[in-house]
Parts: sequence; C-alpha cells; structure tokens
Amino acid sequence: MAIIQDMALVTLTDAAKLVRKARTTLMRDIENGRLTKTVLQDGDVRIDTTELVRAYGRLHSPQAAPKPRESGRTSADKTRIALLEERIRSLERVIVLEAELRRVKDQVTTELRARLADKDHLIKILENKILFLEYDRQTQQTRQVPTLEPEQPASDTSVHRAAPATPATPVATAASAAAEAPASPVAPAGAAATMPPAGQTAAASMHASPDVPGGKERRRPPSGPRGWWRRIFGGKPRNH
Repeated sequence: MAIIQDMALVTLTDAAKLVRKARTTLMRDIENGRLTKTVLQDGDVRIDTTELVRAYGRLHSPQAAPKPRESGRTSADKTRIALLEERIRSLERVIVLEAELRRVKDQVTTELRARLADKDHLIKILENKILFLEYDRQTQQTRQVPTLEPEQPASDTSVHRAAPATPATPVATAASAAAEAPASPVAPAGAAATMPPAGQTAAASMHASPDVPGGKERRRPPSGPRGWWRRIFGGKPRNH
C-alpha cells in the first residue's frame, strides 16, 4: 500500500480511513488532546495530515472506489447521499460543540469551587473576629462591675441614730446656796442687827452674777466668815 505524504486538510471520515481507525476513536483523541483539529469559518471540522502522521504514524491510501454505474444511480439517490453527508457534517459539529461546552463547564466548575473555598475561609475569619470581640466585651464588663459592700443590719442603724439624752443641769437656788455656805462665828450683839442673813447674802450674790450661756447660772464662792467680818468691823476675826 502506498503511503500518502502530500495532503492537506481532510474530513474526519477521510482521516479515519487514512489511519484505519473508527471515527469515535479520533473524536476521543481530539478531546484528550492527542490529536489537534482545525475548525473552518463555516464550522466544518478538518484534520491536518501532519497531525495524523504525528499521532498515528504512517497514512494508508484509501481504497479505490468502484466506478458508479450510470444506469443504476438516479437523481434521487444523489439527493439522498447529499442529505446524509450534510447530516454527518452536522453531527460532527454537534460533537465538537459538546466537547467545547464540556471543557467550559469543567473550567467554570473549577472556578466556582475555588470561590467557595475562599468564601468559607473568609467566613471562618469573620467568625473568629466575632468571637474575639465578644470575649473582649465580656472582659471589659467584668472589669467595670463595682464591688458591693455588705449591708448593715437595721438594729445597728437604729442604735447609731438614737443619741443619748443630755442630763439637765439643776438650777441653783437660794436655799441650796445658803446650805452650802459655811457657818459663821458668833457676832456681837450690836452687829447682829446690821448683818444681813446668810440666805439673803447668798441669794443677792447669785442674782448679781450674769447668766452663763446654756441656761446655767454662775455662782460666786461664799466670802466666808472672814469676808463679812472684815467689811463690818474692819479688822481680822479673832481665833477662839
């Protein structure tokens, strides 16, 4: 068999005949990246013969097709063949588009998984920050709570509030002043008429003294027997 070397772009069906493999095998190799395809402007898929040589080695010559019998082929058969060929090309384009969509789908899925992983990482960071802020707030509240002092019993408060009553100071009277005065010695008969009684002298001395603040009266100490004796007789009393 002759080896075809100088060829250009061929269809997928012709490429399968050249390498003697099934069309599905070539499509699977195209998806896996083993074989490179060429897409024309009208969407038709072509395979370069150099790619076939690189992927599968040598190329085989296609079998010679028998000469058609002019008498047996009608125009209807030609139309049918043309429709079948067009359908084959359409199916080839669909297969190529499905492969492209599958590749894009895989790429989008990978990107979405990466974004979800980043989102989960960000959520964990935010949760850790929230927990830290909550712990910090609780710590500050614990530090700001004042220490409560124990309350005193009601009985102690009543004891402190009740002040002892101040005893009243008795007011000195003329009779008490006269009783506290010392006994005077016996005076002569002439002096008895002029000397005032001891009670009147003490009362006069008490009324003559000014009042002391606070309602108390200041009492002068009694002059004693020597005082009134000196005022009346002008001399010292005699000691018996």
